[in-house]
Amino acid sequence: MGIKGLFPYLQEVVPKAILDTELKRYTGRRLAIDASAWMYQFLSIVRTGSAAENLQNKEGQATSHLQGIVLRALKLLEVGVQPVFVFDGKPPDMKLAVNRARRQVRAAAAEEHAAAVASGTAPAEHVYKTASRSTVVTREHNQHAKDLLRTMGISVVQAPGEAEAACAQLCRAGKVYAAVTEDMDVLTFGSPRQIKNLFDVEGNRLRQGPRPAREINLGHVLEGLSQDAGSFIEFCILCGCDYLPHLPKIGPKTASQLLQREGSLSKVVRSIQSGKGPKGCTIPEDWDWKAAKKIFLEGPEELTDSELGREVLDLDAFRSLLVEKHQFNPSRVENMVERLRKVKEPGGPTQQKRLDTFFTVPSSPSPRKPPRGSKRSHADMIEADGSEQEPKANFLKPMEQICVEDTQ
Repeated sequence: MGIKGLFPYLQEVVPKAILDTELKRYTGRRLAIDASAWMYQFLSIVRTGSAAENLQNKEGQATSHLQGIVLRALKLLEVGVQPVFVFDGKPPDMKLAVNRARRQVRAAAAEEHAAAVASGTAPAEHVYKTASRSTVVTREHNQHAKDLLRTMGISVVQAPGEAEAACAQLCRAGKVYAAVTEDMDVLTFGSPRQIKNLFDVEGNRLRQGPRPAREINLGHVLEGLSQDAGSFIEFCILCGCDYLPHLPKIGPKTASQLLQREGSLSKVVRSIQSGKGPKGCTIPEDWDWKAAKKIFLEGPEELTDSELGREVLDLDAFRSLLVEKHQFNPSRVENMVERLRKVKEPGGPTQQKRLDTFFTVPSSPSPRKPPRGSKRSHADMIEADGSEQEPKANFLKPMEQICVEDTQ
């Protein structure tokens, strides 16, 4: 989900922060891909296609998601994009309740999907929707995709936590140009740029036709909303995030009004608790917004170059995985091999450089994070008057630097 209602709100309030874009605009760029989101898309589409479209191996296991990830990766490489695929790790403990609720929704959707398919008369949109809601991406699904991507010479990152948080960290560190994900909380984690809908998906075509890709600039968002990093995080938490139950009667517009009136989320909470909030809005006793804010502020540890990975193209291993392990059609695989060979050869698309990479853009040093393993004590969070400090928003580069095109 990410942040509830954030994208349409930004479209309305800060349209200049959102640019209609297209894949070829990123020739020569390195992009961090939220691989987990794409896996959900592919596995959902697998369950809605015809029997001919739903590729399976001899064990009856779906393999269409592998074809999807390979073909999409090839499209990126063929236009000169350097993808870094980031996979989900262990979610924060605060997300356990949300994940339990989602498992219940998936179980109910699976029954509804089975009934829709069995009827043979259910609308395509309903079949897709129930398939999407019941889709489960397993460790095995992810591992098969990682193995294939590595044989293609593509960087693969196993995030310590959530993929969008790691994508944001890579973008903040200047290791990639933008984070490619549908989850709006990548901005809350501080990614200077987000690309949505880089590839249109079947569900959107069924509902409303093809949509353009959009690039969102965080610096322009903050400027347009008159917020800094800390207040933007508080705004997103109030809108509704994955770590806390959503507060009733509050959407982005109301969240913005409350924060403007009260000045901070802590004061908004006190106002609602005293009965001065929206009618019908209550706050659960365990609504720990400070813990949620800490997750967004801290994010994952910075990935080293070795963790980012530099994979080597191995066409023999690529061919073997697809043909021997996953029983793909050999002639189809040879077509993929030929496309892969062309993009990786000297002078091919992946060797292209952007003109702006030959120039250096002055920048201020990015803030340092504590060394790995170091922890702040509770005493470090106490002010001289005995009050507890709120987490400081020091993870973002200055706004002027965010708005400057990096040279990645």
